[in-house]
Amino acid sequence: MRDQFPSFYKFDEAGAKKVWADATFVFDANVLLNVYRYPEKVATELLDTIEKFKDRVWVPHNIALEYQRNRLKVIAAQRERIGDVRKLVDGSVTQLSREFSKLELDKRHSFIDPQAIIDVFDGAKEKALKIISQSADKQIDVNDFDPIRSRIDAIFSGRVGSPPKDQEELDSIYVEGQKRYDDLMPPGFKDAEKAEDSEGHFHFNGLHYQSAFGDYLNWHQILSYFSDVKSASLVIVTDDAKDDWWWRVRSSGNKTIGIRRELVEEFCQITGSKNVIAYASDSFLRYAKENEGAEISSDAIETVKDVARRNERRSENASNLKTALLFKRRVFELEVENAVYEYLLEKYPGAHIEFSQGRSYDFIVRNLKEATSIAVEVKTISDQTSFSKIEKALNITRGMATENNFESVELYFLCEGTQEPLTRLLSQMAEAYHDPKLNVFVSSLLNGQLFGVVHVF
Repeated sequence: MRDQFPSFYKFDEAGAKKVWADATFVFDANVLLNVYRYPEKVATELLDTIEKFKDRVWVPHNIALEYQRNRLKVIAAQRERIGDVRKLVDGSVTQLSREFSKLELDKRHSFIDPQAIIDVFDGAKEKALKIISQSADKQIDVNDFDPIRSRIDAIFSGRVGSPPKDQEELDSIYVEGQKRYDDLMPPGFKDAEKAEDSEGHFHFNGLHYQSAFGDYLNWHQILSYFSDVKSASLVIVTDDAKDDWWWRVRSSGNKTIGIRRELVEEFCQITGSKNVIAYASDSFLRYAKENEGAEISSDAIETVKDVARRNERRSENASNLKTALLFKRRVFELEVENAVYEYLLEKYPGAHIEFSQGRSYDFIVRNLKEATSIAVEVKTISDQTSFSKIEKALNITRGMATENNFESVELYFLCEGTQEPLTRLLSQMAEAYHDPKLNVFVSSLLNGQLFGVVHVF
């Protein structure tokens, strides 16, 4: 049965040794980025272990790109953590002094000298701040020489995959990725919400990338590479703990069985190999220590495990917050749509108001007697909305006014904050975007209704 259903079977110790003997090792971007979060000794031990396999390591182009794009963010975050510790130490003594002042011990207690106690803590604070400063001197900054990247560059020299050849190829991968996400086919469907992020889209070497499909693009590039090379085995090392990578079963809590079965099956079908194993960084180090002679301390393995766990917890908290904010925003958008609908009913009595049904505009106002129609687009604007998004909305609606057979097109900007800054900005843009068929309005929402509607141009 194992030959017919290999994805249901885990490798035993002998099987794992056989895989490791000739495997190509693929390290996820999060593994490489986490190196910056480790104490120097732990970082060195991990890189030393990866270097043991430098003749058999490889990373997809997109993983290398993710590492390069996020490296400085991780370095900056580590520097900020030092600042947070400094504030905590400094503030604790200040808070202690403040609390002592409230007790008025110098007036109410003859035996306690609050200043003597504060002096002791001040001395400890100065020692602590000195230690923090020494740590800060060792912590690289964003403009400093990066010895970690130098080692990573050396290890993966000549071992990075090829990029997509053009935008058409990349877009076709994204189309396939969307189909897979709709079917909850791993990996990556847990990242679909990244499409809503401010950094959900970026450009590199003339290509437009979408972060939501990053994991699928990594997997696609892995499959393409292994379908062309002779390596019969794949070992993936990732600190991504999401369920779209790992096969888990609930048994007195969640138990991780291994990499998702669907990924094993797809790897078998495309490459003809049944040998694929995935490890978290700590498990990779533990196996390398026990079976490959890697010099790894138990403390290092625990540190790597702890950092991955804390990062995952932070990611989960951010995801939960994002979900709550998206839900709140969607509720607001539904309120806006309903308010605009009610407004259009009053503005065009007797007209037939239709919701868009997936078209490029939100409403269409049909005058059945005169056989004319008006397209209506609605955009919610907050203080964080970028100028480029406002420009994009204007360009799209101006295009609708020019290209479609509408009597006119109306664009409503609904402000979550005050209207005046946006009204002033749009007035300055009026000449550049003037079109006799385009009408732009600014409004707010008050008690579920449009309030203060201004026809800007």
